[in-house]
Amino acid sequence: MKKLLFFCFLILLVSCHSKKNEAKLKIIPEDKFIKVLIDYHLAEGVSSTQLFHKRYNNCKAFNITDSVLHRYGYTKANFDSTVSFYSDDPEKFDAIYDKVIASLSRIQAEVQKKMAKEKDKSIPKK
Repeated sequence: MKKLLFFCFLILLVSCHSKKNEAKLKIIPEDKFIKVLIDYHLAEGVSSTQLFHKRYNNCKAFNITDSVLHRYGYTKANFDSTVSFYSDDPEKFDAIYDKVIASLSRIQAEVQKKMAKEKDKSIPKK
């Protein structure tokens, strides 16, 4: 009886250990997660524009954010596990999003600068 109980405990211990390792494999490393989040939010922004909907309205439905994850070699499950993992440490998650927001702000400033230059080029000089 003791041997059976010990054997069951050993199986339980090994299965829990493998689940922890399996969960770790699904977590996207922080530096890559920041890049994924930047592209993910850019894709969400693009896909919410009227021009996008007009251009791709007749195309087979697809999820543009899933294509971002695929580009980086991750699945929606990887992304969800990573969000859940970092959500357990709000300070860490805030630090990650501070970097994401800073990067998105730089991109926005660059786009606005280019748009201003294009606008200046299109205005005839007197």
